[in-house]
Amino acid sequence: IVCCAVAIPLHRPFALCVRAVLPLTAARASRGAGPASCSGKIFRRASMQALARGHGRPQIGTMEKVTALWRGDLALGDAFWNWAVVGGLIVNVLTSILLLVLVTLDHVVLALVVGKGLSLPYNLLAVVGVWRAAATYRGPPYRADLARGTVVAMMVVLSVI
Repeated sequence: IVCCAVAIPLHRPFALCVRAVLPLTAARASRGAGPASCSGKIFRRASMQALARGHGRPQIGTMEKVTALWRGDLALGDAFWNWAVVGGLIVNVLTSILLLVLVTLDHVVLALVVGKGLSLPYNLLAVVGVWRAAATYRGPPYRADLARGTVVAMMVVLSVI
């Protein structure tokens, strides 16, 4: 495992922290994720004052989390349970409700755009995130395979409904 952290103060009281905790698998090593490159997760961190006061872990921005999910940098449990199961249910139920409301108001085209145009990209993001997180999972292989199969089946069902 390669690990490094760098804090670069910006003009505002924010810091850009680069953290790389990358298992050196063949796929990651081929992308240049070795000790020399120190490439990896990039997270915008909370204000320097909050870090100095010791308020626990700083907050990570939403786009950094989405980027980490897309790249497969999140833990498999986090990607599966938080993003695919909980997030998938919330996004798909809300867009289904909006679809039904818009159809009853005779806005069929808008209903399809809102109902499927919002849920399908999220479902794709969740499937890709879980799939990539399963590729770097260090636990029993059947769990990674089970997570992959479950998330694909769940997102197909949620996308059709």
